[in-house]
Amino acid sequence: MKKILIIEDDETSAMIMEQFLSKMDVEISLAETGYEALESIEGNEPDLILLDLGLPDIKGMDLIKKIREKTSISEIIIVTGEEAVESAVEAIRLGARDYLQKPVNKDRLQISVRNVFDRIELSRQIAEIKQNKDKRNGFQDFVGYSTAMQILYKAIENSAQSNERVFIVGENGSGRTLCAKTIHEMSERANEPFVEFNCLNVNNKNAPSKIDAALKEAGAGTLYIQYVTELCETGQAELLKIADSPITARIICSSIQDPTNSGEGSALREDLYYRLNVLPLNIPPLRKRGSDINLLAQYLLKKYSAEHDKNFKEFDDFSMKILNDYHWPGNVRELENIVKGIVTLNNDDDTIIRSAMLPPVLANIGPNAANENQDKVIGNIAELFETNEIYAIRDLERMAIEHALRVCDGNVQEAALRLKISPATLYRKKPAA
Repeated sequence: MKKILIIEDDETSAMIMEQFLSKMDVEISLAETGYEALESIEGNEPDLILLDLGLPDIKGMDLIKKIREKTSISEIIIVTGEEAVESAVEAIRLGARDYLQKPVNKDRLQISVRNVFDRIELSRQIAEIKQNKDKRNGFQDFVGYSTAMQILYKAIENSAQSNERVFIVGENGSGRTLCAKTIHEMSERANEPFVEFNCLNVNNKNAPSKIDAALKEAGAGTLYIQYVTELCETGQAELLKIADSPITARIICSSIQDPTNSGEGSALREDLYYRLNVLPLNIPPLRKRGSDINLLAQYLLKKYSAEHDKNFKEFDDFSMKILNDYHWPGNVRELENIVKGIVTLNNDDDTIIRSAMLPPVLANIGPNAANENQDKVIGNIAELFETNEIYAIRDLERMAIEHALRVCDGNVQEAALRLKISPATLYRKKPAA
């Protein structure tokens, strides 16, 4: 059981936070002053400290430093009525994980606490995986040996044993749907329907009816909501109503980006996010999975060689180096398509895949191509502002989109990734042909 220490001199505020956290299976202790808190920490380090900055005896920032002198294990969340941004920045710099303002919102507090506990569990799993020599090369339909994937496998197993809502974040092609299906198939709902609902296919007029129909179809199974950050306002309102109602289906959502990030394509209502993001899962992009690229390439080569009745056995060293140097904007799906194309278009007179057989996208784009292109664009944009002419934002936006599509050979998914917007947003904004 996780331990929480609430350091708060206002009895009412302390009681409210204790009540908000009472159903989270945690052990809660209270301290009214800084010195009382420091004494409490001696020999009984809590997993998490909720700290009010406005204590009567020790200034909040000084107390954080004193806490850090006593323990490096305890995580800290600041809870205060102070509104100065400088206080939040300073607290985070000193090691606090989050910053909440009074009056504390119940959902916001619970999400913040869960995120800290998830971070603690993640650190534990990483240490365990590094000590465990028997790491899995794969899991269900996943293929991968990297530490990042070992963590994901464990998170999927834990999520499958629960009925809580899951929020999956991962780039296009990284395996969000596979992750959702695996959770469903490993859960007690495996024999019930798995219904996919794509938020890109609804609008403000038809969203409520389509969401309700999908929920009814899911029954006691799983409703998997894709691209949830792209859901229209009416759809989000309907989903919020459903999230606050007793339903039989389990909800799993996914997004190509962290919905807490601001910007285009991240317009998910805060109150809805708190209700959906109970069990967060992050799928690592292929470019951050190290030697998994080798493992996946060989696995896919064997798979498609068998399907096409060919005898390709392996990639030569130079071809494999090219695969490892590529930035993989389309992730596993892109790698799968490339391997499938290589097998289909080449004869197996030689069982080895050589660099000449690789598609142009791998032959012509090096690992730093994205950075090189970006530097060139930035230079051109700088030249625009050397005169007194003023350009409309929409014109600059159009130029950026046109350039990205040109560099990416019309690949909307890759262009969106490198522009740091969602594909749906790019589709809406790209100039008409």
